Amino acid sequence: MNLHQKRYLNFESTLERIAKNIRRCKNAKLAEFGLRSAHLQCLMQLSNCPDGCTAAKLSVLCGVDKAFISRTISDLLARGYVQYLETANGKRGKRLCLTAQGNAIMPQIYDRLDASVEAVGQGISKREFLIFYQVLREMDHRIDDLAEKENTEDVSNNETKISKG
Repeated sequence: MNLHQKRYLNFESTLERIAKNIRRCKNAKLAEFGLRSAHLQCLMQLSNCPDGCTAAKLSVLCGVDKAFISRTISDLLARGYVQYLETANGKRGKRLCLTAQGNAIMPQIYDRLDASVEAVGQGISKREFLIFYQVLREMDHRIDDLAEKENTEDVSNNETKISKG
């Protein structure tokens, strides 16, 4: 294995391990509420939308596809944490919001998440965290740009193959 392969393997496996451990921690913190990490992003976004938002907008805010949002919303509706807002004529609208039960658990969830961030950050200065987040965001943008470029190239190559086929 050459240096570049080792570097890539280390990079990818570290990110995968971090993502897996974050999910495990979130699932442990959310288990008391009958929730999993998949539900958290929706709840957090809805807690920041007091006038509610549509499933399509929630999909964009959470950065996931509409099918994932649809499944997550179904779970959250069944658990009583979200509801559809009624329209002026009393019918079910398309905008979702937290229920009283959903609003009641959010401070507890935020407290648990804050405690986790504090525990992970022990011994790391605010300056180091700022630098870490700046570098992480920059890498995220670059990976996103690279993925977009490669996706565009893949589509272009497939169209070329189809037209020649």
